[in-house]
Amino acid sequence: MAGSQLRLDMENSQVACDAARVLQILADAPLHIDLLAQNSGLTTSRVSAALVYLQLTGKVQELDGNIFARRP
Repeated sequence: MAGSQLRLDMENSQVACDAARVLQILADAPLHIDLLAQNSGLTTSRVSAALVYLQLTGKVQELDGNIFARRP
């Protein structure tokens, strides 16, 4: 149990770190998920996880066509 909790904590920490990176990139303008991956250097799956986290925390919103924007 302790090992799985540590792994989960590390994964959550990675998602939070990735989310901060994605949020910084979205400061300038809304972007398509593929451009977010390209600009961040992260894989699309990591960007996707970060975007889910950011949507759940109310920091970004999804627009049409897999484009994401910061919430005001």
